[in-house]
Amino acid sequence: MDFILTNILKKENTKTVFASVLFLSLATGLGYHLGHIFGISTIKTGKHITNYKMHNKKIRRLVYSFYKRKTFFMDDQIDSIMVSDFKKFVNGLKNDEEFDIVIETNGGSFSCGQMISNIISSYKGTVNALVYNHAFSAGTLIALSCTNLYMHPNANLSPVDVIHCSFYDEVQLSSIKHVLDNKSGDRIDDKTFMLADQATKCMKILDKIFVKIIKSRYDEQTSNLIKEEIFSGENYVHNTAFPVEHLKDIGIKIDLMNDEQIRKCKLVY
Repeated sequence: MDFILTNILKKENTKTVFASVLFLSLATGLGYHLGHIFGISTIKTGKHITNYKMHNKKIRRLVYSFYKRKTFFMDDQIDSIMVSDFKKFVNGLKNDEEFDIVIETNGGSFSCGQMISNIISSYKGTVNALVYNHAFSAGTLIALSCTNLYMHPNANLSPVDVIHCSFYDEVQLSSIKHVLDNKSGDRIDDKTFMLADQATKCMKILDKIFVKIIKSRYDEQTSNLIKEEIFSGENYVHNTAFPVEHLKDIGIKIDLMNDEQIRKCKLVY
């Protein structure tokens, strides 16, 4: 079924796509169990777009649109599957054409967010980030990597500093240095020292990303403020939600979404 859906949605013929989607929609409408036989979780049809997800997650975010502008829906955790799907999407574009990314995520893997950010930064065409609700953590990093950032007035971004997650808890790596500053070495365990080392290395990587996506596009004063507020992890906990007003106050260039962009974003709900 994965193969069938992938190839259907790769076709350029809009009529063929919608005929196929209509068939699948009718099939899933026969009943909950029949839908599960096909492996289809949801099929959402908009004016010119089809979004589909599979239970097995192999092609859960590979989205093709028939708007005037191609669109990738980043509506789940930022992981290796997301990176793979995004690479396929970008590789399928022609002549560095402009495209949109609808971002609706709580974040995910730091390295995967970094890879997507690198793909966007190296893309020669225009990339527009559309944030209707929230793009947190790695999602914020990706949004700030785009050429243009469009947000709903009530949407939010967050800090992009790295956290260390385990089965039991999560630790903001930027907080580790405060332990080193306030305790003597004989009172600090090996794990804390290792986390401090990881924090230092992660900050070096973030600094390089910051130079590429922020410092090259903003003046020095604005860049330093964005770094302090968004990248440093010094002033806020990792899950802080920054509203549009605050983001604009620190100098981030944001345009409010138009009606067509809002309709596109609502397809993920």
